[in-house]
Amino acid sequence: MAIKYEIHYLPNAGGNEETRRFAHIFEQPAMTDKQMIERIAQHSCLGKGEVATVFMQLRDIIEEDLQDGKRINIPEIGYLSLSVNLDMDELKPDSKVRADYVSVRGIKFRPNEDLLKQVKYHTHFEKSQYTSRSYPFSEDTLKEKIREYMKSHRSINRRTLEMEFHIRKQTALNWLKQLEKSGFLIKEGSRNAPVYFLAEE
Repeated sequence: MAIKYEIHYLPNAGGNEETRRFAHIFEQPAMTDKQMIERIAQHSCLGKGEVATVFMQLRDIIEEDLQDGKRINIPEIGYLSLSVNLDMDELKPDSKVRADYVSVRGIKFRPNEDLLKQVKYHTHFEKSQYTSRSYPFSEDTLKEKIREYMKSHRSINRRTLEMEFHIRKQTALNWLKQLEKSGFLIKEGSRNAPVYFLAEE
């Protein structure tokens, strides 16, 4: 099954006022502990109780070895290791660094090379029909976009803003209300299906 994705935007990327695009995927919910145990039991000769015991033992081993600063290899899956923080004044010399300045930030995971290779090879993507985020237009930029659109269209509506300019429904409604209030657009039509015309400037 293809993974749905959409394009998101990061304004002022790198502090140079450029907008950077990146792909955002729609992740499916993770299995619960119970579901994972049942799934492994169905695909092995182990009972659910035995699978649960293996997981508990694996968790204990991971905890013990990470606390000892060891890098952990989980066969066919990958490696776990610690990442740490150094919480101290940057101007303080190295000779003044104490052990209590160092703390655990998180646990890093590096996948097995063959696992990563297989996932890359068998994973497919499909663009989502709908977007969950809006492109971060400024008011002046959006006005220019609308002016350009209205050169070849008589009116504009909320649906058009969503589809043409990649704006979420609520954000589109907010923009239309604001642009009408400022006198840039004129609202006509029914309450449930209004359309907007460009006011004479």
